[in-house]
Amino acid sequence: MRADGWWKMELSMLPGEVLDYVPWLASVVAAHEHDDAARVIEPPHPTRFWQVEHLDRDYAWSEAAWDRAEMYDELCPMAVRRRLWARRPPGEQGVGP
Repeated sequence: MRADGWWKMELSMLPGEVLDYVPWLASVVAAHEHDDAARVIEPPHPTRFWQVEHLDRDYAWSEAAWDRAEMYDELCPMAVRRRLWARRPPGEQGVGP
């Protein structure tokens, strides 16, 4: 957390995991409100973090979401993605693959 009390968290998960993460996210919010990392409960699914300290964590990925992203990257390299985007009609450029 920054000295001014501002913080952010970016969590990537699969749609079926969203409700499972709600209690964990609530504990993260409470931990920040009280500046007490002990309030953070264990995440409901195996989760990857980029920082060790609970209150310093900005990014988290569920293992399942991480695995899905890696699988997607293997199956669809950037060159293929660029070709797919180039073929889209002009009105659909902002829509995901």
